[in-house]
Amino acid sequence: MDVRQVALMAGVNLCVATSSLATTETTDSSSDAHFAFASYLGSGIYRTSGQQASVLNLPLYVTLEQDSDHKINLRLPVSLGFFDYQWQDLPDGDLPSSIGTATFTPGIEYSWFIDPQLTLESYLDLGVGWNFSENRQVGIYSTGVSSLYKLTPEQDAAIWVARLYTAGYNDNNRGQTETYGALHTGIDWSLGEGWHWQAHQLQPRAFAAAYWFFSPVNFNSGEKNLFADNAIELGLSLALDPVPQWLGVTLSRVGISYRYSQDLRVWRLIFDFPF
Repeated sequence: MDVRQVALMAGVNLCVATSSLATTETTDSSSDAHFAFASYLGSGIYRTSGQQASVLNLPLYVTLEQDSDHKINLRLPVSLGFFDYQWQDLPDGDLPSSIGTATFTPGIEYSWFIDPQLTLESYLDLGVGWNFSENRQVGIYSTGVSSLYKLTPEQDAAIWVARLYTAGYNDNNRGQTETYGALHTGIDWSLGEGWHWQAHQLQPRAFAAAYWFFSPVNFNSGEKNLFADNAIELGLSLALDPVPQWLGVTLSRVGISYRYSQDLRVWRLIFDFPF
């Protein structure tokens, strides 16, 4: 077993072990630390418990190493949260008056190219989150494994994705800790050849996904769950090729999706591969 296999198996073992602990963690019944998990929710407008929060994620990363059979990325995701602000206010020039929350969760991601159609991924993040309205700071950790399978060898082939991941936070000042795990699977497929715009090829794509959450986390008031036991999501996006980059920020997709569960409605903005 070589180093690549050891790294992948370590991610699998850590993810499964942490997910199994999620149901035994001691949590506060009135948890308001959902902001700690913002990097793993995706950009969007989240409505639940009669409240609204808008989340903007910047999926920054730097490729440290890449070869024909693997790639190593340094993950540098930044997430910003705004309360009682809607993205439709942007065209009118209305910007948020303040940032309510922020997270920075750097980590390492290893991609193993099994063959032209199958890729396995594993990551580990350790970071920090702030809730500025409460002058609160928490430590954040997350790990997960994924498989991405192209149904055919073509460049624009449909892609089936399965992810198992877990995330948690620790607030030493309040003596609170909380963990959740999730299984996420779906398919992303082409809607046609697309068209050229300047130097880029734009391809319309659609996706459908399903989520199963373990140890749901309360949103704020404790009345409803930010992570329901399950959810479904449907979305549309434009894939850009080649991928534009500005100051280290890549934009491989532009799109929108709708996520639905019993207690949660989410309009999500997409700036990257949707899974």
